[in-house]
Amino acid sequence: MTIKEFLKKVILPVATAWILISILAPVCMEQGVCDWRKLLLFAGIPFGIHKMFFLLVPSGFDIGGSMGVVVFNLLIGGVIGSVILIWRLFMAGIYLAIGVGSGIIWIGRRISIKAVKEGGR
Repeated sequence: MTIKEFLKKVILPVATAWILISILAPVCMEQGVCDWRKLLLFAGIPFGIHKMFFLLVPSGFDIGGSMGVVVFNLLIGGVIGSVILIWRLFMAGIYLAIGVGSGIIWIGRRISIKAVKEGGR
């Protein structure tokens, strides 16, 4: 795994999720307790709004109906995005474990090669 892949697959999703959750956490506080469902829904909007297959366009409604359709679009995007956010964080953990494992293997090989070279003298 190269540094570019590591940044793209591990650092970027985790940093984005961390920034979104730290910004949105005060909005989701109710009586001193964080509502995790609301926080996950809000944090999922940037991850899911562009993954929606269709976007309802309000036409022929008054201002209340138009805003209702926009909020419905955000709600569906948040639900889709929360699943995508959880999946990306899960995959970031997998990639991190793969990176650490391959790093340990690389270090082990370097140590064994060095031991063989020193033992042959």
